[in-house]
Amino acid sequence: MKDLKDTCRIAVIQAAPVLFDKAASTEKAINLIQEAAKEAHAWVSIGVSERVEETATLYNTNLFFSPEGEIIVHKKLKPTGSERVVWGDAQKDYFPVAETPWGVMGSMICWESYMPLARVALYNKGLTLYISPNTNDNPEWQATI
Repeated sequence: MKDLKDTCRIAVIQAAPVLFDKAASTEKAINLIQEAAKEAHAWVSIGVSERVEETATLYNTNLFFSPEGEIIVHKKLKPTGSERVVWGDAQKDYFPVAETPWGVMGSMICWESYMPLARVALYNKGLTLYISPNTNDNPEWQATI
């Protein structure tokens, strides 16, 4: 069995965009997060709306930044309800995970956590740290995840 670290620190930041320049704002955000992750020797998880240039499709996406600056991308498999008007479906067989000092880390976004086979796909990869970003903070949601 892997010897896991017993402490996991969490932090939140907010930075101003480069006004009227999407590419520069995105680059600034990525650089700030990569620098912070490297400096703190930390893993970072953030949620973004990602637009693929070739198709203009929007994806509800979670990004992991490693302490080395690597970026691991998870796109939400199936948008929930009215989200389908805005966001596209991701690859059905893509469940990225990362090796961390606390074990294997993976992510499901919001209602993906209620998809049993998607969770099984992560569990089959030896998941020990499960990131489930969402916008719902009511007690019923928290108790089921």
